[in-house]
Amino acid sequence: MSIKIILNGYYRSGTTFLWKYLKDSFPEHISFYEPLHTELALSIHQEEKGGENNRLHGEFLWQEYLNLTSEKLSQIIAHNPNANKEGIKSEQDLLTYLDLFEEMKEKVILQPNRLHFFIDTVSKEYNSKMIHVIRHPLDVYASMKKAYLNVKSPVYKIAKKLFYPGFWISPGFDLSKEYRWINENKKYPIDKRCNWFNKYFSLDHFGKFVVIWTISNYYAIKSIEKNKGLILVYEELVDNPKKISKDLEKFLKTKFENPIRVKRKNSFKFSNSELKRLVRAVKKYKIEKEFRYVIDRAKKRKINYLKKHYL
Repeated sequence: MSIKIILNGYYRSGTTFLWKYLKDSFPEHISFYEPLHTELALSIHQEEKGGENNRLHGEFLWQEYLNLTSEKLSQIIAHNPNANKEGIKSEQDLLTYLDLFEEMKEKVILQPNRLHFFIDTVSKEYNSKMIHVIRHPLDVYASMKKAYLNVKSPVYKIAKKLFYPGFWISPGFDLSKEYRWINENKKYPIDKRCNWFNKYFSLDHFGKFVVIWTISNYYAIKSIEKNKGLILVYEELVDNPKKISKDLEKFLKTKFENPIRVKRKNSFKFSNSELKRLVRAVKKYKIEKEFRYVIDRAKKRKINYLKKHYL
């Protein structure tokens, strides 16, 4: 039929929650979780074997892939343009891959989480509703650390903490690879003193994260605005889910039977010292303009309490 909705956003920004909400709200659609995951094949295989580790928010994530024919699944696995150590290098390879979803008989929802720099290209090619979600970087960083340490074994958890930040090279987040990709393709950070040394040797993982979060959201939001997509803010989802439901209804031209329900607040749990650390990183890597652009777009959602937390 065609790709109807594309839900993008940086990791740990609420896209999985919204993906599940859209999946439940559009049962006639087929909803694919993270089709650009670097370890898509392994994740699908683990779920096929009954791996409980694939549950998130009480939901198995990869069932839609397992319901495909073996031929179609093989094509998807073989053509994933992000299943490498370099990131997405070719726009044509990306479109060839997305065509596999576009040509399906069912209406399709995708939650790629890695389209930040390709939204213009995808928007020109497909008649899809584009949504991008943003969450405060300090909350994202804290959530990533928590997810990385979410293991059952106490010994393994202690080992992870001792060797932290091992999540920097964790395939679930791909931070090291993404920093390299941004450095090579978008020429950030601008400060040349940061480039070579930070790319290969620097232990300033937080600073690298700030660069990735900022530049990824900067490009994504500019493209979303240009292509008349919808920007959602995680903090507003938590604080005012009814408003988000109405915004989605208007944007998708539909009526949801069930409102969005958020169990508990999970935002702004950082300290003033962490906020100052964020400011220092933004200045160090000379991304003030891009960071300010992203933050201003979040404030445009007219959430008053954001003003005292966002810079």
